[in-house]
Amino acid sequence: MSLINNKSFQITTQFFFVFSLLMIAFSIADALLRDFEIIEITLTYHLVWLCVILIGLLLLAISKKWKSFFLILFLAIGNFVFVIYVILSEPISSEEPIKNSNYLLSATSHQYKILKQNCCYKKVIAEKPSGIFFTPDMKTGSVAYFDVKLISESPEMFILEIETSGKKQIVIDTLNKIKK
Repeated sequence: MSLINNKSFQITTQFFFVFSLLMIAFSIADALLRDFEIIEITLTYHLVWLCVILIGLLLLAISKKWKSFFLILFLAIGNFVFVIYVILSEPISSEEPIKNSNYLLSATSHQYKILKQNCCYKKVIAEKPSGIFFTPDMKTGSVAYFDVKLISESPEMFILEIETSGKKQIVIDTLNKIKK
């Protein structure tokens, strides 16, 4: 009995084909959610994604299912290009934990966001356009150092003390939370 006609080999090939399609769909959903700034998945699934795709392609090539092989190959390459585009189109930002809280502050040169993070994702809680983190002395336009402390939090807003190495040394700022 040949390997190609083996029932367990065919089931394994089908499993990896379906799992490859699911991993591609998950990766596209992650990229879209990241691009629209709804949520950012922090699980490191990219190595698993690559292994599943390669095993699926290898099994499909061995079983000579060329339509499925080229479908997975095309979707994987398209997905990889899309993810690289989303990552490269994001502005350069830096993140620091906010003292006295469980939040992160993500700052670019012209805005900043407060993120809530757990083991699986980061979600934007509040954001505000601001020039606090802008400096003309750096190529990126963002300050190299900043420190953030949570002064007060209410159901509607945050009050932060932000210390930067930019033009404004210490700033007390308020942010309204995003309505759910």
